[in-house]
Amino acid sequence: MIKNIDKNEALRVTLTISVCMLAGKLLDFNSPVYLALYPTIVMTKGKDYSWQGLVKMLFPTFIAASCALVIAELFHDHPFIIWTISLIFFDQMRRRADTPAKLGGMLMPTFNWILIIVFSQHTTADMPMRIHEILISMAITILITKLMIALLPKTAPLLCQMENRRLWVRKP
Repeated sequence: MIKNIDKNEALRVTLTISVCMLAGKLLDFNSPVYLALYPTIVMTKGKDYSWQGLVKMLFPTFIAASCALVIAELFHDHPFIIWTISLIFFDQMRRRADTPAKLGGMLMPTFNWILIIVFSQHTTADMPMRIHEILISMAITILITKLMIALLPKTAPLLCQMENRRLWVRKP
């Protein structure tokens, strides 16, 4: 049996994802998938939950989504060009990901690129409005993440707490 489970962490992850998904449903976004994707990645891959850390984590995703939107709009009638540029983008991301941290960091921009390209080719939705939803989804994710971190703070595992007590207890 695992004794060092941080119950706050499990609740924090679950509530953050659930509340974000509920917000996506209540705000009636055309594509609420971003309010499922962003909190899931942030809560499972994120290490720095400060304002700056969360913005730093989501900023490359926003840039990738914006670039994908520009490519999709410029070459709307030429899917071969869009997917060729996409493959070049994926290859560049893979080449630059030479550490496990960089490999994890390329996950969300790659997902967003694919979502934007696929949505632009298979829907009649207003794609520039999609960037608006992406930015709002990022802001909601950051706010709800900060709220859940405040409500359910990180606690040290039981074993670490016991080790700290041993350090401060005098030996006879």
